[in-house]
Amino acid sequence: MALTQRQQLLKAVIEFCENRNSRSFELDEFQAQITPRLAREGGWTTKTPEATVRRLFQELRDKDEVISFVDNRGLYTLRGAILLRFERDEAADDFSQSGMEETQRTIGRFIKKPRRMSEKQEYIRETYYRRDAGLVEWAKKFHGCDFV
Repeated sequence: MALTQRQQLLKAVIEFCENRNSRSFELDEFQAQITPRLAREGGWTTKTPEATVRRLFQELRDKDEVISFVDNRGLYTLRGAILLRFERDEAADDFSQSGMEETQRTIGRFIKKPRRMSEKQEYIRETYYRRDAGLVEWAKKFHGCDFV
């Protein structure tokens, strides 16, 4: 079964954190090192994979609650529900097929099913502009009319 883009991203985040032996990482560093390879190997057809990664990070943060946004510098942390290789005391080169299968099961457990396309969200945005009464009076006199 093919992984969705969000699942591919979570898998890449897990591997990135495991290679760094840290749950925290900066988005800029991830974008520079991982995003081009992720888009290429994942078969993403987007023209802006960086924007796709940012959107998917928001989904992982808000919907799935798998990562946390730490600060405004773009620092993220992988939440503790996923046990990383260095936390299991496994050797870094001992990530066998069974380890990969475990990672994929973990990804499937922590990423909720994507929303159905039939679910529609509506956003209403209203904007009000206050008119400057003095400016209105001046415009009426300048243009010689009673309406504005």
